[in-house]
Amino acid sequence: GLGEMNPIPLWETTMNPETRNLIKVSITDAALAEKRVSVLMGDAVDPRKEWINENVEFTLEDSYEI
Repeated sequence: GLGEMNPIPLWETTMNPETRNLIKVSITDAALAEKRVSVLMGDAVDPRKEWINENVEFTLEDSYEI
C-alpha cells in the first residue's frame, strides 16, 4: 500500500500534482466488479489463469528477458 512506499517515490508518483496521473474510475455494475476482483485477487488460481488467458492479449513487446 501507499504507507509502504518510500517518501520520495510516493511524492513523485502519487502526491506531486505535476507528475502524478489521476484517472477517474466509475463502476456501473457493482456485482460484475466484485466478481472480477474476487477472481483476480482471490486464492483460487485456475479461475484467474482462465480469465487472464481469455481477456489479456500478450504481445512480443510485453516479454522481457530475465
